[in-house]
Amino acid sequence: MDCVSDKGSLHDYLELNTPCFAVQGENIKVLNSPSEFYCCLIDGIMSAKRRIVLSALYLGTGEKEEKLVQCLDEALHRSVVDNRSLDVSILFDYVRGSRGSKNSKTILLPLLKHHDSSAGTNKLEVSFYHTPSLRGAWKQFLPARFNEVIGLNHLKIFIFDDTFIISGANLSTEYFHQRQDRYMQFNNCNLLANHFQTLVKAVSSFSFQLQSDGSLRFSEQCPYHPFNGNYSQFISFANRSLQSLLNPYQSVIASDSNAVIERQPGLFSSVFSSAVYLLQAIGFMKENKNNRDVAFTESNGAPQHRQEHSDPDTFIFPTLQMGIAGVRQDERVTKLLLESFPSKSHVCFTSGYFNITDDYSNAVLSSSANFDILTASPEANGFLGASGFAGNIPAVYIYFTRLFFEQLTKNESQKRIKIWEYMRPQWTYHAKGIWFCEEGQSLPSATMIGSSNFGLRSVNRDLEAQVILITKNRKLMEQLQTEKANLLKWSKPVTPETFAQPRYFVPRWVCYVSNLIKHYF
Repeated sequence: MDCVSDKGSLHDYLELNTPCFAVQGENIKVLNSPSEFYCCLIDGIMSAKRRIVLSALYLGTGEKEEKLVQCLDEALHRSVVDNRSLDVSILFDYVRGSRGSKNSKTILLPLLKHHDSSAGTNKLEVSFYHTPSLRGAWKQFLPARFNEVIGLNHLKIFIFDDTFIISGANLSTEYFHQRQDRYMQFNNCNLLANHFQTLVKAVSSFSFQLQSDGSLRFSEQCPYHPFNGNYSQFISFANRSLQSLLNPYQSVIASDSNAVIERQPGLFSSVFSSAVYLLQAIGFMKENKNNRDVAFTESNGAPQHRQEHSDPDTFIFPTLQMGIAGVRQDERVTKLLLESFPSKSHVCFTSGYFNITDDYSNAVLSSSANFDILTASPEANGFLGASGFAGNIPAVYIYFTRLFFEQLTKNESQKRIKIWEYMRPQWTYHAKGIWFCEEGQSLPSATMIGSSNFGLRSVNRDLEAQVILITKNRKLMEQLQTEKANLLKWSKPVTPETFAQPRYFVPRWVCYVSNLIKHYF
């Protein structure tokens, strides 16, 4: 197992254990609203010619979701008319996607009935990942909703040809309307899109596939059933299936749109003038005195064309987490990143559900950087007003926020670390990620974005994916600043007086059970 406690090892870990994609910052767009995210999904589906990939926790069943499915239907039909082959891969969670009589399966079933992959050149696969941890008595007796705490597919990945969107949002009406999340769109990034398509197909290889008769059939690629078969053999298969996505690419094509950095020791050095600390720590940029007309081969050895390209100004490091299968890349990178922020730099760290792991909490508390920590107010928590036990979940997060605030007071860190609560009328908050500004700089030069909420279930139970982005492209840096400012605009500081307000009341029994259930929320 890789060590994550060495504060000086971020550069080494990234260089030796993650892919790195070089792209042009002008090809990246930060989306700022749920409606903009939805429009990009619809536009992406309607314009796709070769591939569509959708991965989320679930697909809702409202009018907007029905329109999305209708657009998929039209895209598949159009490809037949145009005599093209369209590859559509859809991945949701088995348990969440099966909740209720009308669910992700039922809304997608007509699509499978209309487009039989065996009858044409199109390929349509709708997969549902089932955690191997939900088995035996847990599977037999845990009721709907409660069974979702055991583990889920939480990947939020959307691909349309060479356009890739990463987010923390699901595909349902609230996420298209008034639930604030983060969304980043990468255009003309073929290799980056290939990487995440490969991830979705790898997870689909050990998932269930929806059939045109409405049944779910387990993948023939995996000989080990997730809840009826051998647990150890299943997670070993899952681990092997994901290994190629964890390793650095040895050599890959460099194109005018994106490239993968050739990974050989000693070939990396910093060329950015901003984010000096990160560039020294990561050292990921390969200097190339002849930056034109460079050719590489793909990691599988396939030759690629030689083509001219301009210097990339933005670098992407994908990370992946499947804790139950021993895949802890995202956890390691996140911890090392939090430990590496230098004195007097500024970091904004956000999670809609404030239940960050002890490792992350300790890294923030022991850091010399200045932090703004943004989380959902009780009113902006997505569980507010839920029926049954779920209605008490906001109080659980209040309790964890209060414990962290007490640690700040104990360490006398309130001036360096400030907590903010997102309070936008009629909106809920679901964003997560990190923004970094070098000392004396007002624009972020690095960010981390993806599906992880940075809690114990994210590192131990769910499937998660994120990217670290580092850039010197000023327009992209301005977009990152606008994104962060738009979130903080609706936020208020958390003070000792905040916890005395009735809305921050935590029942005593919640205090007792919170440490027992924090692994599940």
